[in-house]
Amino acid sequence: MHDRYIHLISELFFERIFVNKALIYYRQHGDNQIGAKNTIRELLSKRYFDERDRQLIKVIYNKYGSLLTEDKKKLIEEYFKITDIEKNRFNRFLNLKKSKINIPLKKQISFIVKG
Repeated sequence: MHDRYIHLISELFFERIFVNKALIYYRQHGDNQIGAKNTIRELLSKRYFDERDRQLIKVIYNKYGSLLTEDKKKLIEEYFKITDIEKNRFNRFLNLKKSKINIPLKKQISFIVKG
């Protein structure tokens, strides 16, 4: 979860740049598992948005919100509307369509199915 925290802080407060160079090397061990082993039922039972992410974003927003730009604040507020599982899935999907959060059609369908 600490990697996710660092990712969110950097995404909210800094600029993302592309570095066209390998910065780390990865070695696959013989006993490493590759690929997804989830069944369809397991995949469908998981929510599209992870509640742990939502809680982490809420903590960051509450603690550092005053340092965010207005655009970032608005984006986070839109995210909260979309990920509020207390709300009707259809209304959350409508909020997604109205928002500036752009996700591909395949993921939009997944959002409708999984919530």
